[in-house]
Amino acid sequence: MSGFKVRFEPCAVLKVALAFAALMSVMFSVIRSNDSTRTAEHPKQSISLAKLGKKTPVLVMGLPRSGSASLHEFFRCNNVKSSHFCCGTSQKTSFACEPDQPTCGRCVHQNLNQSLPAFQGCGNFSVYSQFDVESGQPFSWFLPQHFALPLLHESFPEAVWILNRRADARVWARGVLHWYSVSRRVMNAFGLQYHHPTLIAAKIYDAPVRPLTEDGLIADISLSLARAENVTEHKRRLDELTSVYEAHLHRVRAFVTANPSHSMLEIDVDDPASGETLSAFFGGARASCWVFDAQSLDNDWKKFSLQI
Repeated sequence: MSGFKVRFEPCAVLKVALAFAALMSVMFSVIRSNDSTRTAEHPKQSISLAKLGKKTPVLVMGLPRSGSASLHEFFRCNNVKSSHFCCGTSQKTSFACEPDQPTCGRCVHQNLNQSLPAFQGCGNFSVYSQFDVESGQPFSWFLPQHFALPLLHESFPEAVWILNRRADARVWARGVLHWYSVSRRVMNAFGLQYHHPTLIAAKIYDAPVRPLTEDGLIADISLSLARAENVTEHKRRLDELTSVYEAHLHRVRAFVTANPSHSMLEIDVDDPASGETLSAFFGGARASCWVFDAQSLDNDWKKFSLQI
């Protein structure tokens, strides 16, 4: 009988187990800092919920992990037709959408690639709460709320924009860094390297097939452990992601200032008074519909994530 077999000595198995345990220990350590995001107020122009529609939809312009799901639920609670991630008739708001229904991000991406209006055929919604999407390419993310502002403006020149943000950019950056795939996708989208050239990651895609050996397995785990333990690298990523977040806020603010046909509400989702802020801006909305659980979002990584 033929087949691939690997024989480990008990001592070798123990070494591998200890190395993996050390890697897990590093993964669940968190480096804390206390820097804050600059707070900025943008001129507001309130609008009635009844006036939201095809010509004046709401586009939620914050980067991922900034409370878009809470905004979606706020509008749904106020009987406004809203989409989040899925642009079909189902009520799904995250991966995976129904088989015959597109993600909002894929719909927008396909339209823009064909020089069509951004939201053509993406459902008749009054609010688009999340229309970015992780693509099938290795560690890529389509973020039209940052990279396609002129095209979004062209599609809906009078759309209401909500710039949703966390109170502290470094809180956002730390939350992103807890998720390896999210970190790499965001950094790749903004032209940043996750791994420093001196700590090149092991190739995952198109990697040559090699025999599984004790020494090779321990070497791979040791390399991953060295990368994960590198405090300097962690701080570099934290600083770069913080800068990305602040640059995004500045970019959206500047665009609306240059294109005043948009009314925009900038909202700190961590602020307990956000419900009242939304209610004051969107006439007829109930403040009690606003719910944002910062602790749940910031600790979702504890469900399990390996940063290797």
